[in-house]
Amino acid sequence: MMTCFSGSSRKLIIEVNLLVTIFLLVSCSRSSEQYTEITPNVTESTEMTQEANTSPLTEELLRERWLNGQPCQPPCWEGIIPGKTTAIEAMSILEKNNIISSLSITDDPGSGVQSGHVEWEIILDDTKPYKGEALFDLDSPNQFIFAIRPGFPNTTLEELIQKLGTPTHILADYYQPPDAENHFWELNVIWMEKGISFTTGGKEPAPTINEALILESVIYFEPSVERFLELWNPRRPDGLTVWKGYGEFSKYLEYLETK
Repeated sequence: MMTCFSGSSRKLIIEVNLLVTIFLLVSCSRSSEQYTEITPNVTESTEMTQEANTSPLTEELLRERWLNGQPCQPPCWEGIIPGKTTAIEAMSILEKNNIISSLSITDDPGSGVQSGHVEWEIILDDTKPYKGEALFDLDSPNQFIFAIRPGFPNTTLEELIQKLGTPTHILADYYQPPDAENHFWELNVIWMEKGISFTTGGKEPAPTINEALILESVIYFEPSVERFLELWNPRRPDGLTVWKGYGEFSKYLEYLETK
């Protein structure tokens, strides 16, 4: 059966079809605009990731890596934990670490303790190699690492406190070696519960202990006062005292006044 439409009906159908066509065109146009806006963002994100992964290793990146606890928090360093990781395990861990080069293991029969050394270098793009070592007891059956001394970029005390929190202890010393004309000073800033200590020292006059004080070396150890003193073997063990804040160097030498 053939259906007949009046003139007004045909006009209505044409108008409806026209509206549908316009709607579809607008929808496609909006979808195209949305796709165009999203695509550049995805591309930019990918490029940024690739750039971050291929950035050369610098002193600043190395400092940030370790102060941010990457890949592990102190006393762990680059996967090695004093008192838990053996020398053989440390070698295996560092062999797989892409920032480590010139890896070796040696002994040191000339020292008081028969200590062994896992030694390495870290090559940076803008400076000489950073040398480091992990120490272990050759006479111990398990030969656990008991201290780690990586080369560490010079860092201000302010930066260390920002990253590690308030120090727990200070070990300060002021002394005159035999046959020396000058006095020398030495300072250890310690985070005992984290098993990490930063050190600096030099010839008199001793500096003020403030935000700008630069610490030059670091040691990771098993977190305890006993282990720290055993490891460091200071001239004056009674010089170890709790952190009392910034101030003159003499603030931490009060123990000498009682001698």
